[in-house]
Amino acid sequence: MYNGHADVTALLNAETGVIDGTYYYDSFGNILNQTGSVANSILYSGYQYDEETGLYYLNARMYDPDIARFLQEDTYRGDSNDPLSLNLYTYCLNNPLIYFDPTGHNAWNDFWGLWSLGMESITNRQSREKMKASNTASLSDGVNDGIFEQLGVGIWNWSLDEAALWAKPSDELQYYNDQAVDLVGRDTTAGQVLNYVGTRAAGAEASIINSIKGIPSTIYLGAKTVYDHESHKISQLMLDAYTGNDPQVKARLSIEEAKAEEAEKSNSAIWIAGLLGIRNNINYVLNPKNKINYIFNTDLSVSEAEQDTTAVITTAMMVYGGAKGLNALKNRLNAARGAVAKGISVGTEPYNVGSKMLTEGAGQVAKNGEFSISNWEKYPANIPKPEGPFRMIEGSEYDTARNAANQANRAIHTADPSLNGMQIHEIQPVKFGGNPTDVTNKIPLSPLEHAKATTWWRQFQREMQK
Repeated sequence: MYNGHADVTALLNAETGVIDGTYYYDSFGNILNQTGSVANSILYSGYQYDEETGLYYLNARMYDPDIARFLQEDTYRGDSNDPLSLNLYTYCLNNPLIYFDPTGHNAWNDFWGLWSLGMESITNRQSREKMKASNTASLSDGVNDGIFEQLGVGIWNWSLDEAALWAKPSDELQYYNDQAVDLVGRDTTAGQVLNYVGTRAAGAEASIINSIKGIPSTIYLGAKTVYDHESHKISQLMLDAYTGNDPQVKARLSIEEAKAEEAEKSNSAIWIAGLLGIRNNINYVLNPKNKINYIFNTDLSVSEAEQDTTAVITTAMMVYGGAKGLNALKNRLNAARGAVAKGISVGTEPYNVGSKMLTEGAGQVAKNGEFSISNWEKYPANIPKPEGPFRMIEGSEYDTARNAANQANRAIHTADPSLNGMQIHEIQPVKFGGNPTDVTNKIPLSPLEHAKATTWWRQFQREMQK
């Protein structure tokens, strides 16, 4: 069992549940009280204890709790801005109540201290170089300096630099470019050429890195937008299709619709911000001063080069995508003109419904309860309107017709596997006197399209029954 400092305070027998030993320490790890006789070497702060010498092994160095000092020098030589670090034998900055040292090289206070140190080493070059120097120095401490430790330190130092590069690509690449130019000589011709080429190459690399970093968020945003949009539509369809009078159900459906609509508005705002960013990139490319600066400015920074590269790539992608979209639209329009020339309208072979459309304005009431429809407001635009006449059927007559329609729809799906995932819709619903088995009265629709059509007819039915 451990306390908050990671000290082993008790040994619990897993079989009997009895405590076989206890330990009590002072702040620096001296054992003040101990019970039990179980052989155990993991004690203060989780360190390995050598009972014969009274020392703790901290992986890189031996620690003596009696004098609160390490017995070997720290391989990290310290930082002049941190006076406590200049004493190479000090344990945990002389403050073991809040710090511990699992490696023998650095004092950390808790998990979040480790996390903060890691993040600081990525975002702050001085901290990163300090950690890399400490890691490298550990190779000369005479402890486990084999090939695996050397490989581990090399990978760890490389990982720090790569993480920093991906966190702040422009800043890191600017540093590397400046280092290379200074090495050659900034005032020499070779240095100037290297700076010119290197800055622009680094800008392109930074642009690519930031683009890759943006892919997950773009995918998430796109998926979330589609999900919220469909949720809004489904909530609206559920609300429109509900014919009961339960106020709680209606209230719940209204809440769901409002939540989905709010999410859709939020997503729209995000996409608008993205479009504004695209517009800014296009304006940047169209401004000749920016391109002149990119080409002729010998003191161009990596950040400026990245901005130029990102703007050019974004604009090129928009132009290419727009051209492809216009070409696809042109092909669709040509196909539509060809279909109209042949007298064919909405429908999919072999269930083409031809050009049947109800003439607007027909509204005369026929005999035997038949009627026509003149107001087609909000009727789905991509679904043909039935000609009528219409007659609402109910009871056993409707049940018989509905069963016949279901059997015919199943037969259509069986005969044409390509309709898998589609739903067969009666253009003139069976409820309103439509032929349940005539294939010319049927059209395959997606579930969402079918739900829209069904919602319109149910609303119409409610209006008829008022």
